[in-house]
Amino acid sequence: MVLITRVHGKGFSRMTKKIGKIHKIPLRELWRSESRNFTPFLSKNLDLLSDALGFELHLIQKEVPAGTFKLDILAEGEQSEKVVIENQYGSSDHDHLGKILIYANAFDAKKAIWICEETRQEHVDVIDWFNKFFKDECSFYCARYQTLTLIERQGDELLVSYITSVSFVPMIGEALETGSS
Repeated sequence: MVLITRVHGKGFSRMTKKIGKIHKIPLRELWRSESRNFTPFLSKNLDLLSDALGFELHLIQKEVPAGTFKLDILAEGEQSEKVVIENQYGSSDHDHLGKILIYANAFDAKKAIWICEETRQEHVDVIDWFNKFFKDECSFYCARYQTLTLIERQGDELLVSYITSVSFVPMIGEALETGSS
């Protein structure tokens, strides 16, 4: 159950109200098709990804051919560098790990972003290794995209709010550089 505290007026009277439950829902429930629904949504809302990663992204094109594959989103960074973005439903997998490398190479990207709902530790470790190995060529990022629903009852009506969030998956090397754990 979610409790919301509201502060009112000059006297700051507080009121706590029980309003509903939050549920994590699979992306597929909101966007049936990754390529036809989720990728277009994400391409129009790159600011969510920009905020999570800490750098600007500007759309160049979506669903871009790269050999026999299609890159989900080709973007441009703050200094006009190419940024490839590969998204997937569910947990990170070897197939998409390989694709992010293909796209980084095909578009001579300086940044490669892999978005999924859950990241397996072994994939995070490999992305961290890529960042050490390809340090001067390309920076690799993992990001988690999640959608939550907030269901609240107002009288006889049931209101459903959708909340989306993108979070950066920190790499081991980055944590060491910043001194955090």
